Amino acid sequence: MEPSTSYDSGSVRSGRGGRGGAHAQAGRQQQQHRRQRHGAPDGGGGVRAYGLQYGNELMQPEWMTDVPQDLASSWLVMPRPEGMRCLVVTSRGTTTSWLRNGAPLHRWQSPLPGGSPASSGGGGAVAAAVAAGDYCLLDCIFHPADNTYYIQDLLCWRGYALYDCGTEFRLYWLTSKLAEEELLGPLAAPPAAVAATTHGILPLPVYPCSSQGLRQAYGDGRPPPATASYQAIASAATAAAQCGGGGGAPLPPLPSAAADPAGPGLGPGSSPAGDFVRDGLYFRHRQGHYAPGPAPTPLALLWKDAGCSRYLIDTDAKGIPLEHQLVVLSYRADRTVATEDEPPVVLGRLPEAFVAAMGDKLWPGRLLRFSIRQGGITFHEGRPAGADLHYEGPGQQRRGRADAFSKILFQRMARTAPLTAEALAEAVAVEEAAGVATRVGLAVVSAT
Repeated sequence: MEPSTSYDSGSVRSGRGGRGGAHAQAGRQQQQHRRQRHGAPDGGGGVRAYGLQYGNELMQPEWMTDVPQDLASSWLVMPRPEGMRCLVVTSRGTTTSWLRNGAPLHRWQSPLPGGSPASSGGGGAVAAAVAAGDYCLLDCIFHPADNTYYIQDLLCWRGYALYDCGTEFRLYWLTSKLAEEELLGPLAAPPAAVAATTHGILPLPVYPCSSQGLRQAYGDGRPPPATASYQAIASAATAAAQCGGGGGAPLPPLPSAAADPAGPGLGPGSSPAGDFVRDGLYFRHRQGHYAPGPAPTPLALLWKDAGCSRYLIDTDAKGIPLEHQLVVLSYRADRTVATEDEPPVVLGRLPEAFVAAMGDKLWPGRLLRFSIRQGGITFHEGRPAGADLHYEGPGQQRRGRADAFSKILFQRMARTAPLTAEALAEAVAVEEAAGVATRVGLAVVSAT
């Protein structure tokens, strides 16, 4: 494999853009991708081609490889269940789930609006429901262990699109609408009118990304409490305020678990945060729009460690960790192989002799598997410039997309220098302490 180190027009690599401006970019993507897709499939392509439209409607998060500076103040955190990511579509009296690769997973009748004849508009008449646009689109994870779909986001509700709304509002809207429909409880014993329901549907709990919220989302493994540095920062802030204030206004209390407010989705009747097998945490920017499409967004971040996931490092079909990290990259016409990002991150270039030997087995967009060996990933001026790639064989074309660079880097870090739960807890605690110091300073100024 030839390393990709030059920066000419044929092999320029671009790392992930900074988080600044990503919100506006995500908003522009909404205008391009927001569509209604409930008619019959077009001729050609079959069921999978039709379903791929739904798979591409899912927002793709990045993997967290560094901690956002505003993690405590601007982000929410959710526990992430093990299972299959899918788009649940209710329309015309039927509920269907579609995997990211376009394959249908389940088709059943649910009590969600438009999900069954009984729950459709127009007094149960399917035709009336269709005419009224009575459909929903939900971003879910199917958890086979308890046969339940866990909702992690809401795209449309009764035909009303929420793509351009912030995450906090979308999750609030989801909880409110489920409460109105009396669907916040488990669906193990549904009403007789929807007795054909075969899968549970529950919203995932969501918490503000505070020290307490992080512990709740993490679950039984619980990230460790803040280390001594947090206590030192908090003590210094308090001491400085007391010295400058001359005994004015009373100091506000330090953040505590008891004082931590509940986030959206934690009201009466919400689902508890522990009845499924976790596979990491899902961090969401409070104001992030829902950005469909294969390119990942920096306003949604995945993270996990061995304490909240059984599969921190990628494994084989038997669940055994692989000796070398495997990645799936997309072949391009200039012989380079790249990630799914926009713009793609080029990690190498295939030798001419290899391309000639492969012949018609290679074409632009062909997915290929590589292992990353001891050379790891190389960077130039802060941007990824290549990787020590060894060809392992063709990738599964049915998956439909290459790996994102953030996933590749996260897996590399998990093997070498992981981003730990302690680091997350520390970042949150430091930001909380800084907020306390600011509030204390304002209180002192107002009292003098």
